[in-house]
Amino acid sequence: MKCRWKHCKYGGEVDKDEAVKVGIAYYHPQCYAEKEAIQKIIDIWHERVDPNPMEAILRKSVNDLILKQNVDGDFLLFALNYCLDNKWNIRNPFVLKAVSKDTKAIKAWEEQQNKAIKRGLRTQTSIYDEAPLDFEFDLPVTNKTKQTHKSSGVLKGWM
Repeated sequence: MKCRWKHCKYGGEVDKDEAVKVGIAYYHPQCYAEKEAIQKIIDIWHERVDPNPMEAILRKSVNDLILKQNVDGDFLLFALNYCLDNKWNIRNPFVLKAVSKDTKAIKAWEEQQNKAIKRGLRTQTSIYDEAPLDFEFDLPVTNKTKQTHKSSGVLKGWM
């Protein structure tokens, strides 16, 4: 199958079993993640910065950062939200380059990644990852005992 992402970095051919299918189009998982990251950044820009930007300039700046300068799309999305939450006055799409190089945003991203690793979660914290599946199973209950005394608190008598 041919990857439908026009900026495919993987040669254009994708195996049908590993491809992400959207409608009749097939994508590499990485290509689809990049495509969705770019769209999500543009949507955030419309919602939180400017509802009527010059679309060509906005797309050009986002595509330049993600596709040419290899900035991670998830990081750019995080950095944009981080800067908007911290009251940056962002009005020009070319400011995204400064956002991607902001040391505070980079440090916050690294802290988030380290916390995810410490908690034992996946190191990839993509907004496009599927939620973990919930499994239901029965465990045999052992040691069924009745509580014969009442406890009104752990620290009773300490104060």
